[in-house]
Amino acid sequence: MRALKQRPRSFTFKAHGGPYQQAGIPDIVHWENGKSYAFEVKRPGNEPTQLQALTLDRMAEAGVTVAVVHSVEEVLSTLPKTP
Repeated sequence: MRALKQRPRSFTFKAHGGPYQQAGIPDIVHWENGKSYAFEVKRPGNEPTQLQALTLDRMAEAGVTVAVVHSVEEVLSTLPKTP
C-alpha cells in the first residue's frame, strides 16, 4: 500500500471485506493516470479462490488490469514506470 500511495497521480483503496461488501473483490484497487488496476494479494504458493478468479476475469473484461501478486515487486512490475 505504501509503495502505491507514493506514486504520482494515483489513488489506492484497500478492500477489507465484510458482510456488506460483494464477495470476491480484490484486496487492492488502484487508479493511476486514468487507468484501473486490481491486485489479489496471496502468500507464495497460494492461489485465488474460484470466486476471486471469476471476479478478476470479469474486471479484466471491463478493461481493468488485474494481477495475482505475492510481493511489492510484483505489484510495481504491473504498473508503468514513473519518470
